[in-house]
Amino acid sequence: MPSYRVAFDSEWQGDFDTLAKALRWAEEVSATGRTTWVVERRPWRREDRLCATFPHESRESAERAWGATHRTSSQ
Repeated sequence: MPSYRVAFDSEWQGDFDTLAKALRWAEEVSATGRTTWVVERRPWRREDRLCATFPHESRESAERAWGATHRTSSQ
């Protein structure tokens, strides 16, 4: 069963059992001016999967930043 993590300020900040909860919190945090990442974690995979970034306006740069420091699994 997957779990979801939210990162901002260069650290993991919260763990959630549903994607909806993680997305809601990440979007709320991004309203303060922070870039947030929502990542899916599955116990049987070595690599996390980037699900979303906020705010939407900076999605491309946030995805590049994630890719520069993390490997994401392809699906």
